[in-house]
Amino acid sequence: MNNFSKAKVLCIGDLILDCYAVGGVEKISPEAPIPILKLNKKEYILGGAGNVARNISAGGGYCFLLSVIGKDNAEKKLIKLLGIEKNIEPLIVKDPKRPTTIKTRFVSGSQQILRVDDEINKDINQEMEIKVFRLFKKKIRECDIVIISDYSKGLLTDNLLKLVIKESKKNQKPVIVDPKKTNFSIYKGADIITPNYKELLNATNHIYCKENNEEKRISFLSENLIKQNSFNTIITTRSSKGMLVFSRKKKFQLSSEALEVYDVSGAGDTVVAYLSLGISAGLNIKEATHLANKAAGIVVGKFGTAIVKYSELGIKDELKKKVSLAQAIQLLKKTRIDKKVGFTNGC
Repeated sequence: MNNFSKAKVLCIGDLILDCYAVGGVEKISPEAPIPILKLNKKEYILGGAGNVARNISAGGGYCFLLSVIGKDNAEKKLIKLLGIEKNIEPLIVKDPKRPTTIKTRFVSGSQQILRVDDEINKDINQEMEIKVFRLFKKKIRECDIVIISDYSKGLLTDNLLKLVIKESKKNQKPVIVDPKKTNFSIYKGADIITPNYKELLNATNHIYCKENNEEKRISFLSENLIKQNSFNTIITTRSSKGMLVFSRKKKFQLSSEALEVYDVSGAGDTVVAYLSLGISAGLNIKEATHLANKAAGIVVGKFGTAIVKYSELGIKDELKKKVSLAQAIQLLKKTRIDKKVGFTNGC
């Protein structure tokens, strides 16, 4: 934790305002076969690259958050949310010609019934590119590592990505990419890239591989991408199957640590956040990936765009009295291997 508190991460990416419109469904509309949601409240949370920054902060690190947003009501809500967060330094460029991206999820109980995205995916113009890159160059020397959080909303143009990766290499800062685009060549030169299995297939155009085994197919595709794009490591996330890590020197697989998958929203954000913290603290790729996998296993057990606090990882003091539900389940699972467990309810 002491090492994580020294970590400084520069995260550049698409900042999103996540809105949860929460209510209850009591009847079906007479106008169409759709549920009628009786709205009770709206909750706003930092999403996209903002969720990466929140996870870095929750893990004990410091994050410079660089992004472009509009000049509208959503922008005001984002600025307010950023002001509440500790250890996040916002580097925000405002573009009056484009709206702030909003994802609104309509929720009844624990079930999402609809998501509405209000956004423009068109690339930012050259003027915005210049402003963003100036801020990036100003802060690059203060950070230990760079995260590119690409939600494909228009901030990370091909040209800006090229400049960011080149400047990071120039300053000897490792680069982690959470990709959304299908053409991985635009991330050429990045150190670590973290696609899910579907993104990996799309990035390689489902090229022919004689191997039917999924792990062998991932290894084959990863090896090709590493050679073509000068990556060091590809970490393929596989939902309930865990992660497969393929680098130039080694390959290993991690089983999922999720005891229950409740909501996968933002799980990739948690992975890159804890990868960056681990590497900043001096962990090797295997140790940092174990840390990220552990955090991912916890976050998918939470609802909505969520964060994982360092204390939830249970790395130290696992037998303290007060623990999270996810941590309690993990402790129970370990204890039941060689002990009998009795339970009493004191309500």
